[in-house]
Amino acid sequence: MKRKAWHAHILAMVELWQILPEQQWLHEQSRLYLDALLTPELSETGRFVGHRYKVAPGQSELVESACASFFLLEALLAHLA
Repeated sequence: MKRKAWHAHILAMVELWQILPEQQWLHEQSRLYLDALLTPELSETGRFVGHRYKVAPGQSELVESACASFFLLEALLAHLA
């Protein structure tokens, strides 16, 4: 699964749990996924470099992007909830 899709999936689970708070399993799973998303692997010098983009012919790397920053902000807000 691509990172962008995985990030969207995590946030969708968190929002679903907020709609269905009685579903304890959903809360537990969304917390596990949030913890996995907010690891040091995806953070580098204060930047959220969570999405892979093609930067040159035949070369791609994890980069900081507006989209990644949006997912980071949403994940942090969800983590605080």
